[in-house]
Amino acid sequence: MVLQCQSVGAWLLFAYAVSASPADESAVRGSRTDQGDQALDEKHQDTYGTFASEFYDLRYLSEEGYPFPTAPPVDPFARIRVDDCGKTKGCFRYGKPGCNAETCDYFLSYRRIGADVEFELSADTEGWVAVGFSSDKKMGGDDVMACVHDDNGRVRIQHFYNVGQWAKEIKRNPARDEEGVFENNRVTCRFKRPVYVPRDETIVDLHLSWYYLFAWGPAIQGTEKHTLQVVSPEENGEPILQDMALIVEQVTGVPLNSQKLICKGKSLKEMEQTLSVLGVKNGCRVMLIGKRNSTEEESELKKLKDLEKSVELMTTKLEDVNKELLRIQKGFLNKSLQAETLIKLDKRIKTTMEQFMKILEQIDSMTMPENFFDCRLKRKGLVKKVQGLLAHCDTVEGNIGQEMDKLQSKNLALFKNRE
Repeated sequence: MVLQCQSVGAWLLFAYAVSASPADESAVRGSRTDQGDQALDEKHQDTYGTFASEFYDLRYLSEEGYPFPTAPPVDPFARIRVDDCGKTKGCFRYGKPGCNAETCDYFLSYRRIGADVEFELSADTEGWVAVGFSSDKKMGGDDVMACVHDDNGRVRIQHFYNVGQWAKEIKRNPARDEEGVFENNRVTCRFKRPVYVPRDETIVDLHLSWYYLFAWGPAIQGTEKHTLQVVSPEENGEPILQDMALIVEQVTGVPLNSQKLICKGKSLKEMEQTLSVLGVKNGCRVMLIGKRNSTEEESELKKLKDLEKSVELMTTKLEDVNKELLRIQKGFLNKSLQAETLIKLDKRIKTTMEQFMKILEQIDSMTMPENFFDCRLKRKGLVKKVQGLLAHCDTVEGNIGQEMDKLQSKNLALFKNRE
């Protein structure tokens, strides 16, 4: 089965959030005018209703010059002033109480400058931070502005339109006077966009009332297309979803447990189900949304994979010892050879156990940050596997000891009979 797989970055998924920040305890949850900082005055409350109402008396911008011009980045980046919140601009903060633009999990400020609104965004992420405008409390049909940290280390302001649960980049970008910086594992940016815009489905008029969308997360740049051939590992078998997901992992580098596969608008989740039942046919186009691991995490994953190969090698040796022991237990080995063979098997099983213990020590010595999810998951699975194999070694060693005891008892009985 030949498929076309289109992979897009994880940053294309914009989560929805209208609930109040933990840092802003006075907020009214679930309302269309969720409040922010208590210190803000009436004119600059963290409420989109108040924010939007300030622009009703402005004139519409002309359509000349559309799409909007983009200014070059400003260097150095001027830090965001949080002491202006409630005075000259409105702010929204999400994080620990008292956090600022450099310590909040997410920070947004806005202020009117002539016919524009200036936005400042910052988030604790190495990927992207975004603000969106929605007509309801659901993703889909939303105007989104995102500041994206690209592969070259720059922060770019990009315009997206949410189509269902993923975002499509729009070439017409209303942002201007763009600034962005990535420092201390934070993406921070500043840009302006007009209050009024020519009629366009993907760009909203800021003078109208909208729900805010707040989001941030990791990023993978660009869109890739691959043609995949998926076959079942079983002879004459029909490929299942897991077969396709494993190939996608090999081609794109996105781990299976980080993949979201979509075909014909439907999310594919049943890994043991055949592709035909899921509606994935020859020549079908499948979209992948997922996150590649960082270089550092990939390095740790490689170490774990090497250890996994060592475990597989030692598992084969354990199985060989067990097979030879079964031959003795079933009487297939000449009795005159059993004693010598059991001594050798006992030595081999002890060596195997020592190797498993060394592997376990190597795994335990690996330190991984909490955000290395794939590494931590693989390490946990490998530790559990080695512990299970060690338990099996104990059983085999015990069985060898029993056979040696039986043989010694028989030999002792024969010796007494001879006397």
